[in-house]
Amino acid sequence: MGSQPSAAAAPRVVGRYALFDAIASGGMATVHFGRIQSVGGFSRTVAIKRLHPHLASEPEFVAMLLDEARMAARVHHPNVVDTLDIVADEGEMFIVMEYVHGESLAGLLKRCPQTPGEPPLPVAVAIVASALHGLHAAHDAKNETGEPLNIVHRDVSPQNILVGADGHARVLDFGVAKAVGRLQTTQEGRFKGKLAYMAPEQLSTALVDRRADVYAAAVVLWETITRRRLFRADSEAVLMQLVLAADVQPPSRIVPGLPSGLDDIVMRGLAREPGDRFETAREMASALERCVMPALSVDVGEWVARIAADSLSTRAARVADIERSGSGPSSAQAPISDVATSTGAALVTDSKGDHAGAAAKRRPWIWGGAGAALVVVALGGLLFTKLRHAPAPAAAATTASPAATTSTAEAPSASASAVPSASAAASASADVPPPAPPPPTVRRAATPPAAPAVDCTHPIVIDPATGHHIYKRECLHR
Repeated sequence: MGSQPSAAAAPRVVGRYALFDAIASGGMATVHFGRIQSVGGFSRTVAIKRLHPHLASEPEFVAMLLDEARMAARVHHPNVVDTLDIVADEGEMFIVMEYVHGESLAGLLKRCPQTPGEPPLPVAVAIVASALHGLHAAHDAKNETGEPLNIVHRDVSPQNILVGADGHARVLDFGVAKAVGRLQTTQEGRFKGKLAYMAPEQLSTALVDRRADVYAAAVVLWETITRRRLFRADSEAVLMQLVLAADVQPPSRIVPGLPSGLDDIVMRGLAREPGDRFETAREMASALERCVMPALSVDVGEWVARIAADSLSTRAARVADIERSGSGPSSAQAPISDVATSTGAALVTDSKGDHAGAAAKRRPWIWGGAGAALVVVALGGLLFTKLRHAPAPAAAATTASPAATTSTAEAPSASASAVPSASAAASASADVPPPAPPPPTVRRAATPPAAPAVDCTHPIVIDPATGHHIYKRECLHR
């Protein structure tokens, strides 16, 4: 594992992910801790694969990384590491994968004590059988149109089998896989993968199919059981000759007392001719599980926790530091209320535009104001109609009584008092807009017959009995 900076070190932001220090490094890329934070407190720790800088400018290697992401994203299985996303940033490519709290099988075998029964045979069988099930899922993967991708991993090795503390083994790193439609092909004379785990046909010009992965898984099984390297040499040339021609001993020659039939399974998987091997990885996994009862996932997890206690503890503490720091892309940390508000605004704009939202807010006041205006107009119209069309009094007689005089003097006062009352009602209506009532029905009074013409040149007459001056009522309205 690479050096780990403190949790306070600012991470690099890659798209919507924060990139932290390295978990592990291989020949092509380095795997980093990553973190995504989103609205509502959602966050997740991920693993981010980053191509080595000196390879990032090589189109072939960039294409290889894209191949890995594109193909691995089509494989969905509990025994395959999930590929979640791919990000391009500043000329670099990053693959975002699920973070698995565990250790590679290579790391576990390196830490495992060299004592009989380590690892326990059921644990070894469970790990290799799980990897075979994951490989079978990759071999059967299809593209978007349902056509087989014909994926061949071509780099099955203990380094590419990740055993989680949850007891599940997962295959990872499809970077050198061969599939239909891949973006780049192997250059002539360049071998991809690790020579010690390559099937003999990979070192020749023969066609490579899924049975090459079966062979590599058999090598891994042989080494896990015996705790030895199957092929070891000081040079690649010698190593290639061993793969092509060396005699392979059955595992029971090195580890006595293995169950009957286990040698047959291992040696069939290691057959140099593809036609002599298991046809599929699932077929080999089933044969293995029938021969040796695999350990339960809880037992595998306990073994991993015991063997890799130090590295798992260090890694768990680092993940806890990252999670406590809350580091992540600032654009992804907006409060959920802000996001909800902006989302709502966008919905209004997209559907009806901003005017629709504003009109919806103003609508209650518009209807309330309209209702108030209708009330004022109706009251004013009713009052005006009554004043205008009130029946005119009969012409004053020359002998009018005092009672008639009193009623004549009070009439203007009554009319004047009605106007302030209407104004007060209108003012009250304007202060608190009432619900819009239906417009009142105004009934017009019947027009009375026209009164005889009265000469108002002299609007005053003198009562001969009292000598009082009396105004002609017909002249008061003119």
